Amino acid sequence: MEKSYLINNTILFYPERSLLVSRDDSSSAVTLNMPASMCFLLLIERQNGVVTQREFFKEVWENHGSYVTANTFYQNISILRKGLKAVGLQEELIKTVPKIGLTLSKSVSVVAYEGSHDTHVAEPVSTVESVVSSPMLPQSNMIVGRRFLWLLTCCAVFIFFGLSWWSYSSYIGEGEYFSDYQYLDKIGDCTFYARGKNTNNYITFIQENKVTCPPGHFSYLTIYRTAPRVSVITCDKAISTHGVYCESKYYMKAEDDN
Repeated sequence: MEKSYLINNTILFYPERSLLVSRDDSSSAVTLNMPASMCFLLLIERQNGVVTQREFFKEVWENHGSYVTANTFYQNISILRKGLKAVGLQEELIKTVPKIGLTLSKSVSVVAYEGSHDTHVAEPVSTVESVVSSPMLPQSNMIVGRRFLWLLTCCAVFIFFGLSWWSYSSYIGEGEYFSDYQYLDKIGDCTFYARGKNTNNYITFIQENKVTCPPGHFSYLTIYRTAPRVSVITCDKAISTHGVYCESKYYMKAEDDN
């Protein structure tokens, strides 16, 4: 015999079919979705106690391989309440116990029903418009999502450290290149550095070509032996300083007297 419950001597609840039906009028019936029906059955089985939200999550969803949010849980309780009202039970059966869970009202009468009432419901079954299946998220999908998030985080960290190392290496490389430059002189507002030991050639070049730079700037000079040119790199601060900005010029008519 199919298990059923008689609620307040007026409504029959058939858990196996998720069905609520009026005892006196079988045409007045509502089919709940499975989670809402399971929530109602759990409340009936714990009629004299309080069912915590955690217990609902475990018994209705997690034990069946699914995971839902608190919002989905509340939606299903709302579906259950609307279903009960739709079959004529206007009394508020389900009570909220703040910060604990839910319980059936003490005034509610719930008994196991073993009568021979005809439970055949003619089509179409009366339904509550908002009684729809609530979304469930399988735990396997959650695991995949977490793994993807972990992989994405690892990639982001790897890229960050890679770019940081590249930037640091580039900065160190520039510093090593300019480590051969020696202080030459401060002429006007410009501090000059030169590569090589023949400082007189550099001083002569600066004076003949009237090389200048903005106040507080630094100029790095190189006279090439293999080409008739001089490189002048002017920076807004010392080349070893982070965030330095430089511009370069070539003087093609200079001669190397080294």
